[in-house]
Amino acid sequence: MRSGAGSKPVRAANDEVRKPMKPIVTGVAIVVIVGCLAPLRSYAGEEVEDARVQKGRMSYDKYCTPCHGAGGRPGSAVFAVTKKPIDLRTIAQRNGGTFPSMRWWDFVFSSQPRGVHAEAWKRIRNDQTETVEVERDVAAHGVAANIEYYVESIQNKNK
Repeated sequence: MRSGAGSKPVRAANDEVRKPMKPIVTGVAIVVIVGCLAPLRSYAGEEVEDARVQKGRMSYDKYCTPCHGAGGRPGSAVFAVTKKPIDLRTIAQRNGGTFPSMRWWDFVFSSQPRGVHAEAWKRIRNDQTETVEVERDVAAHGVAANIEYYVESIQNKNK
């Protein structure tokens, strides 16, 4: 609205246009801002995942390669029934194309790991520097989770 000198306020012709445009412009601005921030969040998430995979690779090399080959290739570890070498790169392939995280976790790093995994778990746990036992267990499970991230990352893409 405008006022002339000493006169009543006069409505500008474009005031009706401005009012409906304000929510539209605000909405577009929000969409643009969110659209610009979403790739940043995604990129940061990818960086975190990459870091976990790399930490997992280092832990895998330290704790798993005594039995499993480098990069998940077959090593001295064999399947109990068939006695065939275990290729960790094909876990997803052997499970319908999906990495069986829960089953893998239960078998390898449950609260009561079995067989050779019990030895690996003991080494992982003993290598943690936390002085409180519960904190050492939490840190050890973090190492195991990173190993899982790594093993999942090396899955063959062929089904």
